[in-house]
Amino acid sequence: MKLRTVFIALLVGSVSCSDPKEESPNIIPGQEYFPLQTGSFIIYTVDSTRIIQNVETEYKFQLRVSVLDSFKNAEGNITYRLQREKRADASQSWKAAGTWSAYKTVQHAVVTEGTISYVKLAFPTSVGAGWNGNALNSLGGDDLCNNNSKCDHYVVTEMTDPTVLVTQEDRDDPIMLDKRTERYSKNIGLTYKESTTLEYCTGDPCSGVAGYVVNGLKYKQELIDSGTL
Repeated sequence: MKLRTVFIALLVGSVSCSDPKEESPNIIPGQEYFPLQTGSFIIYTVDSTRIIQNVETEYKFQLRVSVLDSFKNAEGNITYRLQREKRADASQSWKAAGTWSAYKTVQHAVVTEGTISYVKLAFPTSVGAGWNGNALNSLGGDDLCNNNSKCDHYVVTEMTDPTVLVTQEDRDDPIMLDKRTERYSKNIGLTYKESTTLEYCTGDPCSGVAGYVVNGLKYKQELIDSGTL
């Protein structure tokens, strides 16, 4: 009996200490807009226009983001590795385009793009809820958050079941146009992203030329498919 008891204790201990492979069920309102599951993927169409000295260069392609695997991070949360791949269209093969990562806590959802982490959603999620999107990096921003520190103020501006719209910036003045939004859908994640950032010329050699863009980017990313690998 003693040997059997010890065996059962060891078995339970080995199970409880094994690394989790998936996140726990969504129990906080808003977490369902940011699902993370190994083996899932999303495919987007991307329409991007780069502007330098008022000259536009357009890029169109498809982007696939796949959740490859997961591991427990230093804070005890589960981090998921996101594989990004691009192709010109459905007739072409996918080509590697870098690896990002993402995780959730009880307070927020985070995406690390290369080495820079952004807080994409805050929980619980509700219209009017705001947070510093750059809370986990040193980029700052044009807004003022806690202690009058510079930050990038994200806010939930719309919730229409089953989607939530996050406005990351809404600036339009003679110096700059900066409009950025992301839309998330329940049990899918990011389904639409649009940003326009234009830095206008305010002096020589373009003085008097209305709307002359020194540096800018127009970007639109829209879901076309999702599923599991």
